[in-house]
Parts: sequence; C-alpha cells; structure tokens
Amino acid sequence: MRKTIWFLPGLAFVLGALGSFLRWLQLLSRVEEETGFYTPGAQSVVLALYGILAVLGLAWAVSRFPGFREPLPTGYDALLLPPRLHLGLSALVGLLFLAGAALLFSESGTSEKLGTLLRVLGVLSLLSAAAAPLGVLDLRREEGPGNKSCLYAMIPLAMSCFWLITTYWEHSADPVLWGYALELLGICAVILGYYYAAGFACGRPQPRRTLLFGLLSCFFALVHLADAEALGRQLLFLASALQQLLWAMALIRRTLRTSPEA
Repeated sequence: MRKTIWFLPGLAFVLGALGSFLRWLQLLSRVEEETGFYTPGAQSVVLALYGILAVLGLAWAVSRFPGFREPLPTGYDALLLPPRLHLGLSALVGLLFLAGAALLFSESGTSEKLGTLLRVLGVLSLLSAAAAPLGVLDLRREEGPGNKSCLYAMIPLAMSCFWLITTYWEHSADPVLWGYALELLGICAVILGYYYAAGFACGRPQPRRTLLFGLLSCFFALVHLADAEALGRQLLFLASALQQLLWAMALIRRTLRTSPEA
C-alpha cells in the first residue's frame, strides 16, 4: 500500500518537473529581456499542449486510481497523516509561509505599485503560517470539526484569493500573456485546493476534487519554479503545494485503508 500512496503524488511531481523544464526552454526564446516578448515557435506550442495533457492526465489518473471508488472517506480526520509526521511537515509549511511573508515585506518597500498589496499579502501569509500547524492539532480532536477548524481552513483560502488579486493587479497592463498565465492558473489551482479541503472542516467534503486540485497545485508550483522572479510568492507556491500534497496523501491513505480492493 505504501507504494500505491506515492503513485499520484509522484506522478504530479514528475509531470511538474518536466513542465518546469519546458517552461525554462520557453523562457530562453525571449527576444528582448527588457520587453519580455517571446519568439513565436515550437516552445510555446509544446508547453501549452503539454500543460493541457498533464492536467487531463492527472484528472484521469484520479478517476481511475485503484481503490478510489465509492464509498469515499468524508470524515474530518481523512486529511490527517500520522499525527507526528503531519505536524512536523505542517511546521515546515509554516516556515515556508513565514519566509515568504518576510520576502513580501521586503519587496513591498521597493514597489510603488504593489507596496500596500504585498504588505497585506504578507500579513495573510503570517496568519497562514500559524494556521498550518494549528489546523493539524485541531484535526486530532475527537469531537469533530468546529468553528476554529473552519477558521484555520479559511485563512489560507483568503490568502490565496488576495494573492490572485495582487497578481492580476501587477499584470493588468502586461501585453505578454505567457509572462503570467501559468502563475494565474497555478493560483487558481491553489484556491480551489484550499476551497475543497475547507469543505472537510465545514461539513461539506469533496474528496475527489480535494485530491485533484491538491495534485494540480503541486504540478503548477513546480512548473512556475522556472520563473526565477518574485521569490516571496514562489515560497507561497511551495508552501501551498506542500500543504495540499499532505492532504492529498492523507486522503489516498485513508481511502486505501477503507477500500475493499486495498
């Protein structure tokens, strides 16, 4: 069963790593560093087709995953790995959010256009850093989800929504779609991942969608690593992807344990 647990996360990691390489090749085709325009050619076409196929492939893999059939786990503890392991990894998620917040505060002092937005995003990142381990501790309660559980789940969701607004505002006048399209898609995957994971805390669980968007967050986070810009927001990607990947692995683990095929 251990090998099976790692299959879908491993698939997302491999697809994301290859996508990051294709994105790096595309970035090499820029005509001018000052304008950021790309040379029309095979790199962009290949990356676009690859991205579509990768997303469809992950969706198909989730739908066909052995043992991932009805009935699916909907209990609040379905998102919990072994407590000590999950708490330690969630602390790492919190540290990534903290580092991202520190860099956002630093970047806000050098950006007239985004200064206030980056500071607000930094504050939300600090709250997300605290919510990561506190949410795991709350998962261990025997009486089930409560008001605090919903709060811990909604904080990173609010952070990612504001992150989307910040990114859109930054690129609203940018004519080069390829310069920010992957980042926007990745943030949307992060938002949906947090949204469906919050359903477990708020009594409206969606196991399949939680798993799918958790894997897509990992995929887009790796693809976006090729863009060596805005390191603070890169760390937000990594922290969000790791957190949602932990939930996805916990969900797979619980599914296989309860499935008659396991």
